[in-house]
Amino acid sequence: MSVERTVEDHYSHGTLMETIEAALAASGIDPDAVMVADLAPVDEFHIGGRAATVDLAGKLALAPSDRVLDVGSGLGGASRFFADEFGCAVTGIDLTADYVATARALSERVGLGERNTFEHASALAVPFGDASFDAAYMLHVGMNIAAKTELFAEIARILVPGGRLGIYDVMRTGDGEIVYPVPWAETGETSFVAVPKTTARRWAAPASNCR
Repeated sequence: MSVERTVEDHYSHGTLMETIEAALAASGIDPDAVMVADLAPVDEFHIGGRAATVDLAGKLALAPSDRVLDVGSGLGGASRFFADEFGCAVTGIDLTADYVATARALSERVGLGERNTFEHASALAVPFGDASFDAAYMLHVGMNIAAKTELFAEIARILVPGGRLGIYDVMRTGDGEIVYPVPWAETGETSFVAVPKTTARRWAAPASNCR
């Protein structure tokens, strides 16, 4: 089995919409009258949740005219927040078909179907042409991708000159061993946690093509 298939299987759930609807109902929220803010507790899995997304938004300096790519969009929580808050068009790609289907359904439910689109795709083979996006971001994605050089080359390819990339990932800051399982991997076979300096260096070369 390929690494990408193993990663997809790790994140696949099967009953995501039912689980989310039950969680909303338990919180006293009508699943059929849900707002973007109502979904924040259930559709943003990264450390820091919505607060971290807001912080990233400030660094990306998004504008209504921006075309934005969410690399590894998961359930689409960040995509919906950016589209709703800044009026920009956000496209998400994710390796897990279950997440893509749920992200589409949730965006339609909150009235963002026209500004949010989601595709089942690999970050190493983004299904869009060169210079298709003004900005891109990754929220807890890189730790499942070994081919960082190829990843950043692909992101650089789809960004316009001067395009921005925001990264908020789980990264290694010490020499200790990672004890599995962890939220992103059952074993070390699909865990590729990087060092911040190494990540910056690998982005620097392809990023020069965006300037």
